[in-house]
Amino acid sequence: MATLGIPSNTIEVLQKYHFNFQKKFGQNFLIDTHVLEKIMNAAQISKDDCVVEVGPGIGTMTQYLAERAGHVVAVEIDKALIPILSDTLSAYDNVEVINEDILKVDLNRLVQEKNGGRPIKVVANLPYYITTPIIMGLFESHVPLQSITIMVQKEVADLSLITHLRAHETGRNLVCRLLLEKKKYKKHLISRLHRNSKITRRCTVYCVAQ
Repeated sequence: MATLGIPSNTIEVLQKYHFNFQKKFGQNFLIDTHVLEKIMNAAQISKDDCVVEVGPGIGTMTQYLAERAGHVVAVEIDKALIPILSDTLSAYDNVEVINEDILKVDLNRLVQEKNGGRPIKVVANLPYYITTPIIMGLFESHVPLQSITIMVQKEVADLSLITHLRAHETGRNLVCRLLLEKKKYKKHLISRLHRNSKITRRCTVYCVAQ
């Protein structure tokens, strides 16, 4: 059972391993079960899915994904988090952790090896500075994608993400749907989405804003 969405459990894990947040990685860990459930609902994960999680942190969202997906590949850049992930994900036999920079991973090869070349779902809780490079990298490398579900800051979704997606379309079909905490943002962003993004069918990008 997923336990890390509860703040006290997250604090306990961080203290157990004397973990220090790395500013260079923009680390932030989810501690709200309602937000986690919202991400899961947006991603629509099932046992038929192979999910790539970018930046699992201590494994909070990874636990939720593992309980829903057939297979989860979690790509974490910070080597200090690897022993923590080994602990927090020890109960799940469908999770594989890779200690790499997602921008340097050959995702096409990964998809071929882990999912037989079939489209994957990507789920992530992303810091501001890396949101656009990761999404653009996924599209420009022609990785077989079924959907991308990301947790981003409102400022990212509002100011840059839709513009960049429009500017970097590479012939891939794209749908963006923004799921926001505050209704005033939701109305504004969906209207921007309809003006600035070509809505077609093959890959869906869900942005769940903080």
